Amino acid sequence: MLAVGAAMDALFERGADGKAGFGEWPGDVAKLAAPVERATVQAAEGSRLLSGSHEFVFDAATGARNFELTEDEFIAYPTLSWAEGVLAAVENGPLCAVRFHPEASGDAGAAVLSNWIARLGQ
Repeated sequence: MLAVGAAMDALFERGADGKAGFGEWPGDVAKLAAPVERATVQAAEGSRLLSGSHEFVFDAATGARNFELTEDEFIAYPTLSWAEGVLAAVENGPLCAVRFHPEASGDAGAAVLSNWIARLGQ
């Protein structure tokens, strides 16, 4: 599954409006002091969706500022990529989420979608 834009926010325990989310990941989403329209995302080490550093279209007034899941020996910790202090992408096994909009981000966005499609067969 690939959640895009505000759909990523819904995967956390609480949304920016204080209402319950789906609870896939602990923590809340917050309203941002200034909306993020475009930002450079630096791919996390081991990312299978992102490579290098690319600018993406966000158009986001909300986002996760931290990721409260603690790493332990029993689960594979998600791969997290950040942009301007906002969680930009989470790769969590078969579940991937990006706060930016790959469909509006040109070649860099097309590469993300291509990488996600390639993962489907694995």
